[in-house]
Amino acid sequence: MFKVILLLIFTVFELFSAVISGRVIDADSGRAIANVKVTSDLETYTTKKNGSFTIHGVTNRVSFRARGYKRATLQVGSKKNIRLKAVRTKALYVSANAINNKKKIRKILNIAARTQINTLVVDVKNANGHLTFKGNNALAKKIGAYKYASKVNPKKFVKFLKSHGVYLIARLPIFKDNLLAKKRPNLAIRRGGAVFKDRDKLRWVNPYKGFVHQYNISIAREVAKYGFDEIQFDYIRFPVKSRLKYGRKSNATTRVKALQTFLRKAKYALSPYNVFTSIDTFGVSCWNTNDSGIGHNIKKLEKYVDYISPMLYPSGFGSGVPGLRNPLKNNKKVIYDSLRSSIRKHKVKPEQFKPWLQAFNDYAFDRRKFSKREVDQQIKACDKIGTAGWLLWNASCNYEKYFPYSKKLTKKKKRYSKKSKYKKKKRYFKKKKYKKKKRRVKKKYKQVKKKR
Repeated sequence: MFKVILLLIFTVFELFSAVISGRVIDADSGRAIANVKVTSDLETYTTKKNGSFTIHGVTNRVSFRARGYKRATLQVGSKKNIRLKAVRTKALYVSANAINNKKKIRKILNIAARTQINTLVVDVKNANGHLTFKGNNALAKKIGAYKYASKVNPKKFVKFLKSHGVYLIARLPIFKDNLLAKKRPNLAIRRGGAVFKDRDKLRWVNPYKGFVHQYNISIAREVAKYGFDEIQFDYIRFPVKSRLKYGRKSNATTRVKALQTFLRKAKYALSPYNVFTSIDTFGVSCWNTNDSGIGHNIKKLEKYVDYISPMLYPSGFGSGVPGLRNPLKNNKKVIYDSLRSSIRKHKVKPEQFKPWLQAFNDYAFDRRKFSKREVDQQIKACDKIGTAGWLLWNASCNYEKYFPYSKKLTKKKKRYSKKSKYKKKKRYFKKKKYKKKKRRVKKKYKQVKKKR
């Protein structure tokens, strides 16, 4: 009986749904785009070499997503050929505090309006476990994750930012979650008999726990509904500490497998929302073929996400990189060599990378202040490799010194009305009269002095 009901439902669905065929092409060059993810209500399809697709179960619209391009949708009844617009990410990080600061947001959008910046990486959750926007997650409400949430309506905020023509990435820390580990100690990583705390005095949740995976995926699903283009998973790793207790055997194989399991679940759960996904990794992961002791094996993780964002801060390479003991002596070489190493060792394509670059002062070597010059050197390395873009990190969101106003912008001629011209002439004659009076007074003073 149950099988008959299912068959009837499927038959009705097939009657009212459509089958759409078409071709995906580049909006600028007109060439066909292969490996585009095409999603309908019923299935996900990947385009062929000639960009063609045939997809079933379409009731309303079809979604398209390809690495290096902006997302697109096709309504039922519209043209069968879809044009995707290429985009190269050039991003600034925006913290949860900056979101509530209108002045800061205005400054960031002003930089985006007059420079090459076209993307913002927005915090939707922090390492403390607090969420930036209010939502309907039952567990988040229970543990108080919405306590410090902004009053800003997330959908309206996303719409406002997109009206300025920016691509939006939602940054979502996963396993460094102080609040969840505090409220649910059974989900926390332990050290000895107590809950483990890192050097920031923050707790971590256990990456092996399926419940932890489900909680973060439900948040990611909610964020996707806000309209973000991409969801970036940060702190998707194990802590850099040995002798921690996970309630099971933990080694390089199990660590990588735990991260793979989370990413596989997230990929499946987010596919209906046509949203890109990415992960942050340690910079040293570009050089290592093992998991670096934290579960980061780029070769084994890259197939579950669209982009990889290694944190290639020169100051972060405390031991230097091969051939360069002090990375600050050549910022460009650090970035270029790290990316080239990963491409060679992990068989990853350059367009899969969106590295994090350093837009803050050094803390590990000579404490030098980073200027526009240092940031530009890092960007040139990304351009040379041919990455999908780059992301600038500054925890305080102060980017003005890296994108100063050009002389052309500051030396614009002012236009005066007839009234203002008249006022200007008046001021000029007043000054002239004042100078004449001053000269007379000086002459009189000299004459008096001679008489004495």
